Amino acid sequence: MKNLLLKTGLFLTALLLIGNISAQSYQCNGDNIFNSITFQAGDPYYTTDEDNWSNTSTDYTVAWNNGEMTIHLGNATAEAWQAQFPLRCDMQSGYMGKTCLLSFDVESNVDLPRVYLKIDVQNAGDNFMDLPPVSLKAGEKITVSGLSTSTTDTFNEILFDFGGNPANADITISNMVICEDYSGETPPPPTYVCNGNNILSGVDFQLGDVYFAPNWATSSNYTATWQNDLLTLHFGDATSADWQSQVPLLTATSQTLESEKTYFLSYDIETNADLPRVYMKVYTDGADNNFIEIPSLAVKAGKQTVSGIFTNTGNTIVTQFNKILFDFGGNPANADITISNITVCDDYSTVVTGITGVGLNNGIVVGGKSSLSATFEGEANVSVYSIQGILIKKAIAQSSFKIDNLPAGIYLVKINNNIYKTIVQ
Repeated sequence: MKNLLLKTGLFLTALLLIGNISAQSYQCNGDNIFNSITFQAGDPYYTTDEDNWSNTSTDYTVAWNNGEMTIHLGNATAEAWQAQFPLRCDMQSGYMGKTCLLSFDVESNVDLPRVYLKIDVQNAGDNFMDLPPVSLKAGEKITVSGLSTSTTDTFNEILFDFGGNPANADITISNMVICEDYSGETPPPPTYVCNGNNILSGVDFQLGDVYFAPNWATSSNYTATWQNDLLTLHFGDATSADWQSQVPLLTATSQTLESEKTYFLSYDIETNADLPRVYMKVYTDGADNNFIEIPSLAVKAGKQTVSGIFTNTGNTIVTQFNKILFDFGGNPANADITISNITVCDDYSTVVTGITGVGLNNGIVVGGKSSLSATFEGEANVSVYSIQGILIKKAIAQSSFKIDNLPAGIYLVKINNNIYKTIVQ
């Protein structure tokens, strides 16, 4: 299971979710960095079962010519995962913390339930830039684009990953773009609230075997406790690998989920250190490929709520679950973490539905060096979100508001019922 997570990243077949934004159109205003890079097709991998990947089958082919990648997926596999196709290049550097526009065109002769792009260092895929998976109908040609903030300083691999078992597919990928200078309107972060029962309420969870990199062995340098619905973690020294740990919660009584239903997932997290990658996955122990999830995201030091929605559909429907896994990457050493208010809910509503305020240069919200400020009349409820839709700070303020120590990037600020966008340098 650990190796499969390393290789496959994030799996979504139907998504309306927090994370890097792919549903909106962006435009590159500067140079497409890919135009200056020479790529070669690397060895593709094909799944034969959950834990075995092979690159020896002649039933799958890939070619890279004139900026176009042509792929053939052969027979169906024994698992819902299908194949991964890398493009390799010389090491590129200087990307840590940068927000870039990523884009590519894709078309296929069959439905593709899941197409995923990840940019990383070969065999060290824990820190990366990526676009959330999308689905594609046969005969369509779509442009997949969005913003991603890099958690790696270097890359020498672009990985395209296909899930959902789309056998006998002929796929073309073209017009790949990575661009630091871009424009385009960003939709507001979706914010959800559970209207019904938390499925996890009253469920008795126990802490499972916790694994720590390297070698996924237990270590006294790390501690984990589960008490009164509070998960308390301490990560010790840095490891020799980018992975840090995986922390499972298990229940003896499986809980039921409905197919084709959309679920709201949420948890509160507090940490004394920046966490480059936090991932939540809900599934049945031993059936690691069928799950609902909140995709991995970076969490800054402090306290925040992470939430999103996931549709239980496609080839990997979850009918029952007895395990919740929290996974930490990016090697956040010496971190003290608490996770609480874990929620899986089948009745929810959206509380942020659209940007009703004005754009970047609005004079109401102003981005500065590692900070942003806002001015308004009277008292206001102010919420600051990352571009990924993560709530960073919420406050009631009188006439003005300011927040410091922000990393560079785009932020959304909700003042009462209006949302404004600004850039922090």
